[in-house]
Amino acid sequence: SLVSGQLFFSDTPSSRDKKYCEELYAAYKKDSPEKIQTFLTAYFAKYTAPSANIQKIASDIILADNASKQQQKFNQYSTRYYTEAIKTAENLKRDNLILWCNTQHAFYLYTYRKHQESFSYFMTALEKTKTLTDRQIINPAETFKKISYFLSTSGEYAEAEHLLLRARKSNSLDHDERANIADALGICYISQQQFAKAEKYFNEALLLSRKNGDLLRYAKSTGNIGIIRMHQKKYNEAIQLLQKDIEISARLNNPQNLMYAQTAISDAFL
Repeated sequence: SLVSGQLFFSDTPSSRDKKYCEELYAAYKKDSPEKIQTFLTAYFAKYTAPSANIQKIASDIILADNASKQQQKFNQYSTRYYTEAIKTAENLKRDNLILWCNTQHAFYLYTYRKHQESFSYFMTALEKTKTLTDRQIINPAETFKKISYFLSTSGEYAEAEHLLLRARKSNSLDHDERANIADALGICYISQQQFAKAEKYFNEALLLSRKNGDLLRYAKSTGNIGIIRMHQKKYNEAIQLLQKDIEISARLNNPQNLMYAQTAISDAFL
């Protein structure tokens, strides 16, 4: 019937809205503007949004992310903007927008160790990934990757693996993103005691990080192969690989990865 046909089309996420959100977000990430309002005003003058609501959602997500980057902590401005974006998306009853907004808010909370608060947002996002195709989802690779981090932390490795494999299918991934996803897959497989698969992905991450000149990713993947060697009881090789990770991480002044590798190497001496 005509009514059911109208319902079908109104429920189908608009490719124009997805394209607008993705392009505005990409321009923001590329420019890393110091004056965010100046950037948004100039962008809105140059590119017409499909609707005022879509413009509001995209700008709220960017304002929230920018406030987080500027303050480097959990803050009232990011929280307010993310909440507003979710509210607008829910009012529009648009699943791809609801997924995007919930993922961004959840990952912000997760980044600042608000794991309990992030749970409901991640779960809402996860459910939407099951009903939407990759072509309908806004920034699918980034979305899958962010949800997979939460799932891995929660011990849901098989589900995290499934989303990371979906993320790998994206045609827009650069070497850095591919290396990041390969490394995350390797960690999923270590956690499932599938060491051959894990090593395959860590080696892929090593190759890509060398091509991209990403020394930190190279160090992390080297250390992760060291952890596999520990599981295989090849302790001398494990220590050599982890020491290499520690040396590079110290040289790059990355305390988080340095501590992770030092903890792993201390386990080898126990």
